[in-house]
Amino acid sequence: MQLSYLQQKYPWLKLHADKISEYIPPDYYNSILKEYVFNSVTDLKLFSNYLDSKIRPLPIIRALELGFGSGRATDIFLEHIPRYTSLDMVDLSPQMIDYSQKKYRNQRGISFIRSDTINYFSSAKNKYDFVYSLWSFSHSVHQHLIHDPSKSEYVKNNILRFIKNNLESNGKLYIIHFDSQSEEQTILFKQWKKVFPIFSDINIQSPSKLLIDEVSNICLREGIGKMSTTHLVGDPIRYESMNEALETFMNFHMETYFNKSNDVEEIIDELKQDFNTYQKENGIYIKPGCFIYEFEKR
Repeated sequence: MQLSYLQQKYPWLKLHADKISEYIPPDYYNSILKEYVFNSVTDLKLFSNYLDSKIRPLPIIRALELGFGSGRATDIFLEHIPRYTSLDMVDLSPQMIDYSQKKYRNQRGISFIRSDTINYFSSAKNKYDFVYSLWSFSHSVHQHLIHDPSKSEYVKNNILRFIKNNLESNGKLYIIHFDSQSEEQTILFKQWKKVFPIFSDINIQSPSKLLIDEVSNICLREGIGKMSTTHLVGDPIRYESMNEALETFMNFHMETYFNKSNDVEEIIDELKQDFNTYQKENGIYIKPGCFIYEFEKR
């Protein structure tokens, strides 16, 4: 089947980012993003609850957001921590940076840094009381590993370097990380493993999750600090139609990577088969999952 025919059937296939840094346009990102809910509590509410209980009481907040995207978590931070001293925001996408610079042009003390998380860790000079990342941390880790799995030591060492050198005493780190064993991510990893060998075993957690756990164990062993981990199974996300599910998975989750692939027809057919497993009378219902990491440095 010709790609042009598929694009007529699925016009959203025409969107394609040649580089990971381009990703998808911010407005489209906002429109296609689904709400993530865990036991009737959204991911943003989980974050706001953490801010209120652990961060708001602190007197001085020099904060860092990793992979801010269109500012979902940024909005929550600014709402709940109005007394922050500075907020550094790191993202690899120039589109997201431009969007957020305009969005927060009237906010004081915000600096924008174009970088992926791991590379920023390798050269960061500033020190922080609080560092957070909702969902995006794994993307940076995987971008270093998909082409060269041997870079896991580079990634691990830079995370440890940052924690030791750039996180203040009693500083806190908060990460929401996807669960690769969830219904949602299992569907994705079936496709990713076709092109990236590090994802070949979909019966274990993702390399980024395993690496965070390794760093956590090192920090505990060396007395640097302690990480707590909470695993949550999400409420099912509803997709009204097969087309909506396909567009969300192909363009949002898989970042348009396969849209011009010679195997795109096969990939779409396989996604349909997976979606049929979760089909009900009024839609397709697929559960996400996450791990919430909370770290405090000694």
